[in-house]
Amino acid sequence: MKFTRYFAKMLQVQGVPHLSNDAFKTYMNIVALEGKIAGMEKCKSLNQANPGHIEFEVNNVKRQMDSITHKKTPEELLNSLYKHDSF
Repeated sequence: MKFTRYFAKMLQVQGVPHLSNDAFKTYMNIVALEGKIAGMEKCKSLNQANPGHIEFEVNNVKRQMDSITHKKTPEELLNSLYKHDSF
């Protein structure tokens, strides 16, 4: 959950970010997707009977994450959100 940890750290240091509506939506989608990935990874480790299906779903969510973040680092992404850049 590298983005979520980075965003939380920046919240402590800089306070609540002032983002456009679209940038805030992206910010929250990233946090939600990382939470979903973490939950699915935990399910995969607990459910050894059919790990292939869960792995498929995890990879789908990871592709969504890459699509939103364009594989940027958390710092690069947050700077882009502040600048209202198109990703």
